[in-house]
Amino acid sequence: MKPFAFVFAVAGLVAAVCYMRPGPASSAPPRDMLSREPLAPLQDGSENDSEAENAATADAQRLVVLKQNQQALKALEEQRYEDAVGLWRLALEQNPEDPMLRQNLSRGLGRWAAKESALGHHQMALDLLQEAEQVDADQGMPAYWSARVLLRLGKRAQAREVLQKALQQFPQQVGLLRLSAELAVVEGDMALAVAQMEQALTLAPDSESLRQRLQQLRAEEEMFRTFLTDSTSHFESRFDSQDAQMVQWIPELQRDLEDAWADVVQTLGIQPEHRILVLWLDPERYQGQAPDWSSGLYDGRVRIVVGDYPAEQETIRFTLRHELTHAALHTLGTPVPTWLHEGMAQIAEGRQVEMAREELRSRLPLRIQPEDLDANWTAWEDRDKVAQAYFYAMVFCDWLKQNYGPGVLINLFQNLRGMAWEDAWERTFGEDFVSVEGRYRRSWEKE
Repeated sequence: MKPFAFVFAVAGLVAAVCYMRPGPASSAPPRDMLSREPLAPLQDGSENDSEAENAATADAQRLVVLKQNQQALKALEEQRYEDAVGLWRLALEQNPEDPMLRQNLSRGLGRWAAKESALGHHQMALDLLQEAEQVDADQGMPAYWSARVLLRLGKRAQAREVLQKALQQFPQQVGLLRLSAELAVVEGDMALAVAQMEQALTLAPDSESLRQRLQQLRAEEEMFRTFLTDSTSHFESRFDSQDAQMVQWIPELQRDLEDAWADVVQTLGIQPEHRILVLWLDPERYQGQAPDWSSGLYDGRVRIVVGDYPAEQETIRFTLRHELTHAALHTLGTPVPTWLHEGMAQIAEGRQVEMAREELRSRLPLRIQPEDLDANWTAWEDRDKVAQAYFYAMVFCDWLKQNYGPGVLINLFQNLRGMAWEDAWERTFGEDFVSVEGRYRRSWEKE
């Protein structure tokens, strides 16, 4: 699993994940640097013996606190986060108003929270970040990372509340603005997303990534001007009101959507709490937003291409189950690798494992290396390698169920709610991922 770096960088809420069509193939500076400035000197001038004695006591106290601060910095460098935080807490008890100590403690708590979040201990991370904010709001950094953890857990409403409160206090914080804008995107509020991204770019005019993202959001906002919104039990649907056929198909498409959701929840044993935005797009609009080999995409929203619904109904139903699997897996808290996303998505959509096994066999020797298993497959241009990766992932998921029991992957997902990927895997399978995947890989290398 990639480390949860405690820097003020901004990224999208999720990586884009696609459904492959059946057939042949920050602008804000890093803010995790802790202050190494010496403590501000205390008053040590004196007019008499009593004042001299007080000054000596203050100097001795200052030296103790200075030593604690340096010890804490060393502990932090050695990733002994609990020790570092304990030392800063002690130092702050003696100098409760010292701004440098408060900031260092806040950032030390943030580093510790980052570690715990990476280990899947999300509630502990949130508790540490709450303390960090109380000690020193640090330009909204603890709030920013609290929102990131909440989004990782699929708790969008709570994340939105944290961001709104932080922006009231730090309205010019670029990182907060961009994260809030991206959250607005997945919730369908394009006007707010554009406004906040514009404000972020005003504050960081040299950021090319902000400029490009703003252009994308403006284009989507313009597209949505003719779109209508409809709701079901678990989804918000958006579609072009000027597309008479799409308007006619929406009621049945939404029934397919809810049916697909029920299948996914049963397959994964996961029930996300937030509503999901689904964009129903004609082929022309869809092609400008996704790889040309895909017919669906999840990037915090589900995008589905709809050409001729009656003729493509089965394909659309497959695509819905595939993309909704990605949506559900993104709420586990701990990220899962690409192969597991894509393998489970294909199983959920109902593809035949034996067909995938034969397709993979026809593409041997294996071109998929261990480092490819968590790569961004949407960026690959080699369609044959993309196809092999999808088939490899699906057969691997089935192989796990055949060798460890039909409920083993549901157990893995439950373990991932409170553990890092490596720990959850070992608890579920009794050995590390490299050993298990190695046996599966060798079975193909013998073919």
